[in-house]
Amino acid sequence: MKCREERQLGAQLANAAGATETQTAIENKDKGFEDILKTAANECSERGGLDVLLDHVLQGPPRWAYAALRYLPDVGSRRDELLTKAAGDPSSAFHTLRHISDVGSHRDLLLKKAAENPGWAHMTLRTVSDLGNHRDLLLAAVE
Repeated sequence: MKCREERQLGAQLANAAGATETQTAIENKDKGFEDILKTAANECSERGGLDVLLDHVLQGPPRWAYAALRYLPDVGSRRDELLTKAAGDPSSAFHTLRHISDVGSHRDLLLKKAAENPGWAHMTLRTVSDLGNHRDLLLAAVE
């Protein structure tokens, strides 16, 4: 899914939820994930809390899950769902491995997904320190 399509989906979800501040943030091309999620978290506190926001995040592409893990201060019991969703494509898997400190039992799933793309496998080999027993899988993807 391309960035423009992601923004359209996010704006539709925000509109359906009546989250006008979030919709405005999404439509502002100068706002990135951090600003959008901060706005959404503030607005959701008045509309059912963080669970409502995470329900919407989980309807989107895998990189939304990665961004929620990275930019929301406490995703609580929804962490496993977000980690599983973030393993949905090689790019999100790589970024999750690189920027999220504790991926727990999801490390294997994330590493296998990153290995599905030679470019992301290469980046994972170069920048992620804990590869478990997946170094050979990643090397094979690059070669």
